[in-house]
Amino acid sequence: MNKLLIGGLYFFTSTIFAADMALYPTGPSQDSSFVRFVNGIDQGLDIVAAGSNSKVGLSTTKPATNFYAIAANKEIKGKFVGGSINSDISLKVKPGEFASAILVKVDNKPKQVIVRETPEDFNSLKASVALYNLAEKQCNLASLSVVGKGVNLVEKVSLNQSVRRSLNPINISVQLVCDGKSLGSPLSLGNLQAGKRYTVFAFAGAKEPQMSFAEDTLQ
Repeated sequence: MNKLLIGGLYFFTSTIFAADMALYPTGPSQDSSFVRFVNGIDQGLDIVAAGSNSKVGLSTTKPATNFYAIAANKEIKGKFVGGSINSDISLKVKPGEFASAILVKVDNKPKQVIVRETPEDFNSLKASVALYNLAEKQCNLASLSVVGKGVNLVEKVSLNQSVRRSLNPINISVQLVCDGKSLGSPLSLGNLQAGKRYTVFAFAGAKEPQMSFAEDTLQ
């Protein structure tokens, strides 16, 4: 069994997959797979690779890693670790799939959620923004409204699911709408760039959902 080095983390698979490739502008190869790790709770976490002491930190202000290229259909293992949390990671990713392993809390207990995307609509002239609804009991159906425009960027995203939308490159801010009600503060997405993909995460907060934003880049 070989060790696969992914951005400083060693995951154990049966084959080694080269991680030095471009995610865009040509779009993902159908025989490539990608995984990232996301901290959806209110404390810092580490991702610790199985069989090694290698780790990557996930803060509350920058909760997501980049996407790591991995071997398709090969199991990767590790742990989310922080304070009293010690949660095993084990997943396989299909060819052409982008998987996000996300740690959230439900009833104050850690829970892992895997959100999977298989991009089929790459457009080098457009930006692409997804909403991941991870807000648990605080948001059964989530939408993103564009501040000052009176339109929704994405809408009716079910719990632990995602919806992605392509749009012209633009500087916008978005407001989270949960079950028809605007909650939390607006989030600036800045100047979205053509040919790039982004994710807005909606996490459960102390009193209401909170948003975080990440560019989907390859390590």
